[in-house]
Amino acid sequence: MDNVEAHRIDSTLLDIKCLGHYLYFHGRGVSGKPQILCALFESGGVKTQRELGDRFGIKASSLSEVLAKMEACGYVVRTRDADDSRKLIVKLTEAGAAEAEAEIARRDRFRAWSLSCLSPTEQEQLQGLLDRVLDHWKQKDWKELDD
Repeated sequence: MDNVEAHRIDSTLLDIKCLGHYLYFHGRGVSGKPQILCALFESGGVKTQRELGDRFGIKASSLSEVLAKMEACGYVVRTRDADDSRKLIVKLTEAGAAEAEAEIARRDRFRAWSLSCLSPTEQEQLQGLLDRVLDHWKQKDWKELDD
């Protein structure tokens, strides 16, 4: 690979990395308070703690810590299931529902803005190119590259 090609690839990969950073922070991460609020809101306001842990792939102790903070803010309440005391039920409060609605509105605004610099045709082209790259990356056994 020559220097020009290496620079083009490095520059493109850096752009992809920066986009990932923006999506993580402006898209509000993958498993924190905003995601839990939205998941509860979208599921009718009630889930078991285990369901939330499974949904987000969070260890029970880490999820318990996040939920305790959310409880302290008045966003959720946790109670034992009446039929099975091993289950913890997490219920969204009115304040939690309001915060979830505000978060969903923020996400919708970011989503609408995020690709507005591209025409619909350019958005479709970008989607096609990203799909091709992703398919290409999925085909490779990455262990082979580590040798």
